[in-house]
Amino acid sequence: MAALPALQTQLLAALQQPGFSVAAAAVSRIDTAALQWLVACRREAAASACSMHWQGVSEVVRDAAALLGLTQVLELPASVPA
Repeated sequence: MAALPALQTQLLAALQQPGFSVAAAAVSRIDTAALQWLVACRREAAASACSMHWQGVSEVVRDAAALLGLTQVLELPASVPA
């Protein structure tokens, strides 16, 4: 994921807030490094009483998270049928 450095910067800044949303509906490609960062942010948010919400999740993200057994760790919302 070429955008990982920008994602890291945005997520680190978001963790300083009481809550934030991750918009992932338009994600067309994701790699394990990006998923690792999302897991780390989810855990950091939980540890610091910061709420992290998903604002749409693409099938690409869902499939990659499922393949790696991260769906529950990431607390991805239930898929909405088309």
